[in-house]
Amino acid sequence: MAIFQSGNEATWKAGADLSAKQHFFVVATSTEGEVDASGAAAAPLGILTNDPTSGQEASVQCGGSIAILEVDGSGTAIAINDYLKSDANGRGVKAATGDLVGARALQAATGLTDEIMVRPLPPGTKAP
Repeated sequence: MAIFQSGNEATWKAGADLSAKQHFFVVATSTEGEVDASGAAAAPLGILTNDPTSGQEASVQCGGSIAILEVDGSGTAIAINDYLKSDANGRGVKAATGDLVGARALQAATGLTDEIMVRPLPPGTKAP
């Protein structure tokens, strides 16, 4: 599948069932043109903006503009301007210095499945 990009959103192929992963971090898989849910310590490619099943088109917000991200602020609260990394499920959690991050929080969160506005960051960005 060819990757199509328009502005800050790119269309990839879902490498797995991502129907429950809308607004989660995703990563590129080892198969060209495919994405899957991000895991802990991964460098997120972007944020999934739709809910595809395996093999369907996956729309990924890759940076620049504002996106919605599901986060887990229940263990460590998320404050505005915090850098966010992926947890084991692809949710955003507060990052520590040096962690690979995928977004910066534009809203605060204290709940397990809160959805907040974030600014996606380029892949490979590390928290200062």
